[in-house]
Amino acid sequence: MTRARLVSLALLAAGLGIASLPSPSLVPSAAAEGLRPEIGKPLEAAKELVKKGNAKAAMEEINKAAAVGNKTAFENLTIEQMRAYVAQQAGDTAAAIKAYEALIAAGGTEGKAQLSMVQTIALLYLQEKDYPKAISWLLRYRKDGGTDPAMRTQLIQTYFDSKDFAAAAKEQQDQIAGEEKAKEIPPEAQYQLLLNCFLGQNDSASYVAVLEKVVLHYPKPEYWVDLLRRSSTKPGFAASRLGLDLFRLKLATGTMKNGDDYREMTQTALQERFPGEAKDVIDKAFAAGLMGKDEKAVRDNKLRDLVMATVGTDMAAIDVAAATATEAKDGQAMLNVGFDYVGYGQFDKGIKLMEDGIKAGGEKHPDDGKLHLGLAYLRAGQKPKAVQMLKTVEGTDGTSDLARLWLLVNDAKPAS
Repeated sequence: MTRARLVSLALLAAGLGIASLPSPSLVPSAAAEGLRPEIGKPLEAAKELVKKGNAKAAMEEINKAAAVGNKTAFENLTIEQMRAYVAQQAGDTAAAIKAYEALIAAGGTEGKAQLSMVQTIALLYLQEKDYPKAISWLLRYRKDGGTDPAMRTQLIQTYFDSKDFAAAAKEQQDQIAGEEKAKEIPPEAQYQLLLNCFLGQNDSASYVAVLEKVVLHYPKPEYWVDLLRRSSTKPGFAASRLGLDLFRLKLATGTMKNGDDYREMTQTALQERFPGEAKDVIDKAFAAGLMGKDEKAVRDNKLRDLVMATVGTDMAAIDVAAATATEAKDGQAMLNVGFDYVGYGQFDKGIKLMEDGIKAGGEKHPDDGKLHLGLAYLRAGQKPKAVQMLKTVEGTDGTSDLARLWLLVNDAKPAS
């Protein structure tokens, strides 16, 4: 067995991890390697003892070899390799770390062999939950040319476990940026860890920015619920005016919680004079079995009757309302009636009237009109126009946040 072979076996041990190691023939005869008998024989004995599971006795034999004076560099290297191996087999992490660190300090290894030892030391320190030293060796692994992706993931996790959220976030952001540059979708777990990093730092703005990326690739209801809640509770959000708009996003993202949400949305749509939209909402709720049953069945049926009656009255008068708004060049009325048309699926009439309403001007909240026209385009399947319009919404009262969320809804992949 050559010296290179000894090193390769140490590499093999490191590569297989901490808990599961082979039983290699680490030490051949003293004559074959030029080891003196007083060193080679104890190491041979240690090798046989560890095969039998007697790590304690094996370590005693190693210590006999280590006590011999005037050892060569190669003899020291061989002793420490065997010590590291036996210590790992015995579960003596501290001794294994000490032996590996001695091997590296002695300079008896290099290249892949040394890199593997660096990796093993890092993992051993992790096993001991000594995060500062684990981080130090994980960073050395990278500095020395280590490229195992699992080690980078471990570095990020270790920063997080040690509550260095800023360092963990920086590393995780860099990893995600690299994957995005390579046109890869980062794993969901990476986003989750990054979100937790920003939670740990109480960095709400960064948290929301990441969450907006998460819903693009992993549009799960729980992510949308979190994002909608955070967006709608920001300071300055006009909750009373934009309540129906928030319901619209909940409906689009599958985050309406129960029948009460559908009841409230239906009633709000009626109050804001969009009975066609109210009918669509309550029809969905009845079809899903969320309304019209149990002790609330009578109340729900009355609400549905009211919706249907209001729809009939509204449809009979909508054309006159559109003509009146157009003649008066009342931008707000044109937007309202136009969006009412959209609620009935009459997109051509509704969108034309809304476009004219924005041109006419005079709205109390101009960004509301742009937001609703963008939504009308989306409902009509005119996505390029929707994107263009929604990007013009700049209100600081929550309208720009809602517009951005609609853009995310448009871009998000279908939920699995």
